[in-house]
Amino acid sequence: MKPIDPLLLAVVRLSTSQDRRPLTRATGFLLRGGEAESVFLVTCRHVFIDPLTGHYPDRVQIDLHTDASNLAATTSAVLPLYVQGTAAWRQGRDAAGEVDVATLKLHAEQMPQAALWHVFPAEGPSELPPEVGLGTPVLIVGFPMGFHDE
Repeated sequence: MKPIDPLLLAVVRLSTSQDRRPLTRATGFLLRGGEAESVFLVTCRHVFIDPLTGHYPDRVQIDLHTDASNLAATTSAVLPLYVQGTAAWRQGRDAAGEVDVATLKLHAEQMPQAALWHVFPAEGPSELPPEVGLGTPVLIVGFPMGFHDE
């Protein structure tokens, strides 16, 4: 079998829950950032909180691959979204205000030892062109409608 493309190890399936009750599924990716070479989970802010729909999960589960040749072999890490009542995640902002992007810092002790994962560098993948023109084919990796590597 061919080894898994690193892109597929950097994109993760997410599941949210509240009081251990399953809520939603989503997609995120892993990004290296900060001076201490920290790793962050990046996803849409509405995955972590969405007052308009009453979505208030208290934890997120990320699914990670465990076998470089078998996409169906996975393990999970369950991460709290709040620590002592304070959001553990950070929301994105720009000059116009809040944007629908959020990050959650990952800690080594939270991650399963068997997990294989790849992290996008903070400056972005080096193989990307500086500009992507209109009509350029792109590949978007994600887990829509609950699909997963099976």
